[in-house]
Amino acid sequence: MFLIIQGALTLGLLWAFLALAVHLSFRVLQMPDLSVEGTLILGAGTAATLIYAGHNPFLATFAAMGVGSMGGLVTGTLHAKFKIPPILAGILTMIASYSIALRIMRGSPLVTFLREPTVFSFLENMGLSNRNGVILFTLGFLVLWGGLLYCFYGTEIGAALRATGNNRQMAKAPKG
Repeated sequence: MFLIIQGALTLGLLWAFLALAVHLSFRVLQMPDLSVEGTLILGAGTAATLIYAGHNPFLATFAAMGVGSMGGLVTGTLHAKFKIPPILAGILTMIASYSIALRIMRGSPLVTFLREPTVFSFLENMGLSNRNGVILFTLGFLVLWGGLLYCFYGTEIGAALRATGNNRQMAKAPKG
């Protein structure tokens, strides 16, 4: 029973990053964005492929964040420049992200790690089990990311972002 709870906690913490991204687009900006699910897979596929190729796991994770961010940039460009409704732009980006992720992983969604080092390996080297290392590292990174997001909401740009979600006319107002 403990292993089931531990596994559920591990997966829940990993999916919490997706929840933060959905919160930002749906709750703060009041814009339904479905590209988040696809860009998460795109980033994961990028990181897995880079780690499997022997690159540093931390650099692979940052590269995955960059690739996922580019997916969000595509969604924003489709919506802002091409006037595609946000939900359709998100769906198009999500579908494209899945296709690109499969291409990055060379057509196979099953990337097998033969004990390749990951971002959690240093915690395993300190004596923690694999699951406990994932829980500890992910919880720490999630608290750090959530804290940075909270601090960002308190800045002038963050306040403008929150106001944009509450008042579309404010977003269209000329700079003065």
